[in-house]
Amino acid sequence: MSAVAVILETDGGAVSPDSLGILAAAASGVGRRVLAIVFDGRGDDHRKICGAHGADVVVDIGRQGVEGPCAPDSIAAAVAEAVQHFGAAVVAGHSSPSGNDLLARTAAILGGPLVLNCESADLTQGRADKLCLGGHACARYRLTGAVRLFGLLPQSVPPPSRPRAAVVETFDAFTAGVGRLTVARFDPVGSDRPALTAARIVVAGGRGVGSKDNFRLLVDCADRLGAAVAASRAAVEAGYAPYEWQVGLTGKKISPELYIACGISGAFQHLAGILSAGTIIAVNHDNNAPLFRHCDYGLVGDLFEALPALVDALQAVGIVGGDLAGASTRKSEPQNRRM
Repeated sequence: MSAVAVILETDGGAVSPDSLGILAAAASGVGRRVLAIVFDGRGDDHRKICGAHGADVVVDIGRQGVEGPCAPDSIAAAVAEAVQHFGAAVVAGHSSPSGNDLLARTAAILGGPLVLNCESADLTQGRADKLCLGGHACARYRLTGAVRLFGLLPQSVPPPSRPRAAVVETFDAFTAGVGRLTVARFDPVGSDRPALTAARIVVAGGRGVGSKDNFRLLVDCADRLGAAVAASRAAVEAGYAPYEWQVGLTGKKISPELYIACGISGAFQHLAGILSAGTIIAVNHDNNAPLFRHCDYGLVGDLFEALPALVDALQAVGIVGGDLAGASTRKSEPQNRRM
């Protein structure tokens, strides 16, 4: 029986929620083993959570003789060897910057087809949907070959109703000193705010915010909601926000459960980054802003008065500190928005 392998991303000793969503999606198929591949040397720590999200086997790629950060080409070689050893026909991972890099390198080694930034995928059938033409159309890919690889955008996928009793298998595939790249140093950027691509709530600002100082209001409101902060390309180019906050065709593509857009007109370049958001709330003083044609809720008014009032209302219905239990915002399926 062939298997579906999911490459997990970990941070601070925990598996990322995005990776767990992909694992749950892989477990929804029928008739294949689900492998969870980790390479942080902590397979035993991840066994319970991976089993709860549908993994049959946690493949712990050992790090004997390897100290510090591993070079991406060495990781890809180890992952490719594990995929072949365990007989996986499908490999999936998170379409983050590091995830795309690893999937591309792994696909090159395995000689298999790869599609990145998928909105959704049927991993057991080797089929995936991906937005194209700047979000104006959706392309369906059906991959063929001995091994097929998919990079999925973050989605909120509930774990299967019947968790599996995952086992851990250590697979020593890393080779110290082998690879064309060497990671000399890794300096993580610490922040108490959720990562933009993983956040369940995002507060975003555009050129209408007016200045870098005015963006402080968005940051304060995001902190109250336990949310990440984003910006349109226009706001970034105006110097209101850093590039790492940019969302859109030339920025990050995200799919939060709740996206609050403040002072953003809604050009197609920005919409391309938020098409799979669960619920979009637009706040703008211009009632002709294009985003009002694509949002779920629109609020016409001064964002400096409307946004704090909106945050108060969201907290009143239970959305506090990123906890959406009191008021669900995710629709049954991501929105199929067209521009």
